[in-house]
Amino acid sequence: TAIYSPNGGSVGVGFAIPSDQAQKVVAKLMKGGDIEYGYLGVEIQPVTPDVASAIGLDHPGGALVSQVNDGSPAAKAGVETGDVITSFAGQDVKDPKDLSRAVADVAPGARETLDVWRKGKATRISVDVGRNS
Repeated sequence: TAIYSPNGGSVGVGFAIPSDQAQKVVAKLMKGGDIEYGYLGVEIQPVTPDVASAIGLDHPGGALVSQVNDGSPAAKAGVETGDVITSFAGQDVKDPKDLSRAVADVAPGARETLDVWRKGKATRISVDVGRNS
């Protein structure tokens, strides 16, 4: 991290990039590639214990879909508002950050699976990951 301070004081705010994320970007750049991230086109939020109980999940976790963007890969695949995404590309999704990172790491154009909890049942959906620009 680095803090710039023209007068010698600091406010105590610093920024950092996790090393594993930086390594992935460096590896792509060294191969001469562009930095492209996967995209689903959903707005997500955490699944609280109360929400999990209300929808029949045995524990809080996953990413609750609060909105599906029109024309997005998720919309084309049939993802619905109210779905809880519990895994993506074989990786468990414990919270919204897990989903965001997993999707970003997938190459645009890849076909992946989503496990979702919908209306009291587990469902598997295939999605063609889009490009986040």
